[in-house]
Amino acid sequence: MMLTERDMKLLEHLKRYGVITKEGAGALYGTEKYHDTRLTELYRAGYVKRKYGIVYLGKKGKEVVGEGKKLPTDKMMKRRAIRISEMAAYFEGSAWTFVPSWEVKRREGEIDRGGRFLGLLEGRTEYMVYDVGEKPNEVTIKRMKDEMRKLYKVGVYRAVVFYGSGEAREKYGTEGLGLTEQLALPYPEGIELLRKHGERDIVKEAARKAFGEVREPEWSEADCTAEGKQVVVLVLNDIEKRAKLKNYFELAKYRHTKVQEVIIVCLKEQEETFRKEYPMCEIRTVEI
Repeated sequence: MMLTERDMKLLEHLKRYGVITKEGAGALYGTEKYHDTRLTELYRAGYVKRKYGIVYLGKKGKEVVGEGKKLPTDKMMKRRAIRISEMAAYFEGSAWTFVPSWEVKRREGEIDRGGRFLGLLEGRTEYMVYDVGEKPNEVTIKRMKDEMRKLYKVGVYRAVVFYGSGEAREKYGTEGLGLTEQLALPYPEGIELLRKHGERDIVKEAARKAFGEVREPEWSEADCTAEGKQVVVLVLNDIEKRAKLKNYFELAKYRHTKVQEVIIVCLKEQEETFRKEYPMCEIRTVEI
């Protein structure tokens, strides 16, 4: 069997991470269906092993690339390793470099060895990457947020949190943690949005799409000024921005003070949520 360049990419990925999901393999191959056929061929030839939709290095695969990373035996830690591998595959070929958690912990002496982050995205800026899954409990979310509050100690000021269900999104909430950015995105759908953000600033792009011409913000919490109003872009669902907006409007109501005229720019699928959350704001939607 002749191994292709994409086959080698898969085997090298398995050596580094020890495991990958079928969906992650599809991301590496850049296909929707072909990778299924190819994985079957590699399995029959002994290059990979498969079990319940999870792919591992096979005997012949190890002969080609060497022994792979050992997987933990603990079920929860194994699920975490699988998600890290899949996440790395989804960001492969993007403008971001995904650094897995164990490498971040090895090079950052000050970071918590028991940290809950999956990895670090490095590119035109940095995001520590977290995942709350589909059914997170309150204790897990609290510990995760406590960790994010301390990221400044290692020079990281931005985080992205992926959630696997509407229930998880609601449980995670909209609490500001003092970060520069705290993005909350659906998994895996939010990956593509973040890949685009690695190539260009889609916050600025969204504002220009909504208004054409924009100026510098006249209000500290806004992204820009347009049509004489202050514009807040929420296409990346930045929790820090949402928390500041909520605090601002609540404080203005309490003090009976005049409020800024705010226009929120978001994606079509976010419109209903933000109309309910900010009934006092104009909403404009864009496509990215």
